[in-house]
Amino acid sequence: MAQSNTIDIEKLKRSEYVKSYQDLGQDEYIMNIAEEGIEDYLKQLDEYLTGFENLSDITSSEF
Repeated sequence: MAQSNTIDIEKLKRSEYVKSYQDLGQDEYIMNIAEEGIEDYLKQLDEYLTGFENLSDITSSEF
């Protein structure tokens, strides 16, 4: 019985976790922050990759 309760609690926690991310996906403020963050990340990545002649050079360098 105790194991069954534990499994039910884990399913509930997982369900709440998924719902919280679904809710965040509907939040315009959070989505704007995420979009700004990904734009900054892509800009930094582009600047980093500009120094390489081809992508195979990246594997030989240290990040």
